[in-house]
Amino acid sequence: KNSHEIFLGNCCSFIQWTFYRKKAFIQTKSQYCKEPSRSSATTKESWFKISILKESKEVFIETNNQGEIIDRFKVINIGKIQRGKGQGDIERITLKRVAKKKQ
Repeated sequence: KNSHEIFLGNCCSFIQWTFYRKKAFIQTKSQYCKEPSRSSATTKESWFKISILKESKEVFIETNNQGEIIDRFKVINIGKIQRGKGQGDIERITLKRVAKKKQ
């Protein structure tokens, strides 16, 4: 499984995408700054599929839950973050949330 975390604001809240297929993931929301720390339970609203779209010279990712587009992101950058000696690199994708595409 591949986990990707999206860091929000003050780094107290996290959204984690755990991919179980190439274009499908489970989303978990967690917060760590207030005691007790919490994570969301997996429900039918937690299962997503993604679509990767190229429009003009830009790339977009759309998340879909139960046949409905939930979010649309513009890919800003794809790169790597160096962790430490012998720990390998982490792939990082920088996304910007944009308005949902009108259906």
